[in-house]
Amino acid sequence: MKTVFWKTLGTIISTLWLIFVGYFAMQLFALAGDAPTFFMFIYFVFGLGPVFSFIFVMKRLGEPLSKPILIVIALLAAIPMLIFLSALL
Repeated sequence: MKTVFWKTLGTIISTLWLIFVGYFAMQLFALAGDAPTFFMFIYFVFGLGPVFSFIFVMKRLGEPLSKPILIVIALLAAIPMLIFLSALL
């Protein structure tokens, strides 16, 4: 029961974190056109790093996240990356 609460709380915080970091990475990316790869690196380290760590810890504890939750997290993680890549082309 305790891990279900932490899994739910971690999932909510992970999705909010991806939205927050993705939004501000896009704002910084729009303001500085010279160094787009730097902001992509920052997004990977500070945006995706904690979320992937949470996913791996939950799997390691024997409580892996369900597929719909992973799909939502993957979509939220992919949106800023697609914007970065489309701006580079």
